[in-house]
Amino acid sequence: MREELPGVLIDTHNRCVALQSASELPAAYPYGLMWIMLPNAVVKTLGSLAGSEVFRPRNGKYPVIAFNGVPVLPWRISKDQVSQLEDTALADPVMGTKRALFERRAVQPTLFSEEPPSGSETVDQAESAGLRDTIDELVGDDAHVALLAYSSNQHALLSAYFGYAKLGENDVVELTYWEKIDLEDATAQRLRLVQDFDGSDSFDAGDLGELDLRPRTPLEGIPSFEPPVELPGTAEEEND
Repeated sequence: MREELPGVLIDTHNRCVALQSASELPAAYPYGLMWIMLPNAVVKTLGSLAGSEVFRPRNGKYPVIAFNGVPVLPWRISKDQVSQLEDTALADPVMGTKRALFERRAVQPTLFSEEPPSGSETVDQAESAGLRDTIDELVGDDAHVALLAYSSNQHALLSAYFGYAKLGENDVVELTYWEKIDLEDATAQRLRLVQDFDGSDSFDAGDLGELDLRPRTPLEGIPSFEPPVELPGTAEEEND
């Protein structure tokens, strides 16, 4: 999950930027769809991972995915990187639908069942029990949410963080763990090498010294296949 989230964020941001550019609107309304496109993209990408649970909160406008009872919540901190990750209210006000995500959820029994889902690796029972104890210790008695926090606008994806948080006093996000996402490295990993299907070299292959480049010889006079061009009169002739 942690490896997939940066790519989902970058791809969704680029899609929203493309919508903004195509609209040619001065206001950032098209890019504003990021708030609903990103949660849907997270569910679509992570929904195939073992142990995932997709649900739609009551009155929620988008589905939410959870792992080990911990929902994954994309959260835009700010548009211009003014607000800080710490000591920031989740929203003003925090609606009941989003507040419900911070309630304690049970660890999915399917993740630790004796018969794992098809396609997933078999886990030893002793190892499974130890993993469950570790998860319960990390989550503790408090309700946690996995936050994909970011600052962005239609011009740039400014910063991004991944961490675990609970909702504190005055709806301020209290982080129990967080790490900054290296957007530059994550963006580079999204680039793909273009393969030559026929196996031949591309037009720019080879060393620069091997290229036989010569300046183009200028034409002498007017080409014979083009009619002569009559130049317009000069300013002196127009004044006569």
